Amino acid sequence: MKNVFAAFTALILFTAPSLRAQFIDVNSFDNVQYWTGSGPNRSVLVMQFGAPDAPTSVAWGYLWSGSATAASMVFALAGNITGSGMPTPLAGSDARLSVDGTYFASFDGYFLNSLTYNQVGLPAPWTQSARLIEDNWAIDGTYPSLYSLAGNGTWTGNPFTAASVGISSLSLTDGGWVAFAQTDGTDPYTFGKPFSAVPEPSVVGLLGLAALSAIVWRRHRRAA
Repeated sequence: MKNVFAAFTALILFTAPSLRAQFIDVNSFDNVQYWTGSGPNRSVLVMQFGAPDAPTSVAWGYLWSGSATAASMVFALAGNITGSGMPTPLAGSDARLSVDGTYFASFDGYFLNSLTYNQVGLPAPWTQSARLIEDNWAIDGTYPSLYSLAGNGTWTGNPFTAASVGISSLSLTDGGWVAFAQTDGTDPYTFGKPFSAVPEPSVVGLLGLAALSAIVWRRHRRAA
């Protein structure tokens, strides 16, 4: 019975998405592990970072209903939001994902100064670093450029179109992709196939697994 218990526990630990940190290719929305929001519509956010750190490109999912914008997606996903007039992070957001920006009342929109994904603490093959896309216009003419690609939730490798509007005005489409890269906003731009962002293991989840395992073990003992 102990072998059965050990196997059952190992299966739980292996299959629990919050405890998996390997690279998962995003061939379609079904491969995305990290989702926030609610509703029948799905869009995916992609961020492309520079080499040689791995992965080059990371993806998060966003669920929505009615209408939504790139701003609502970013602010629902980012666990750390700083800057002037910026919103408060929402429950369920990614603590590793940070954005800094400014709200401009004159056009009722947001400008993003930087986006950061902190991979420190994630197991290999994740590079131990904080990945950054930032406003570097004064130095090399690049900034967090916004792109989009309509679709049906399948990765095609087709070039993304540079957005002609800011994040507050870019409307999401069901099955579509929104992306950021450190560029000068040149259109078009080909993103590398992303890997899914990894949900953080939660203490509650670990305790729940332990409790479930204990229940199963006790039932096996009584049956024996």
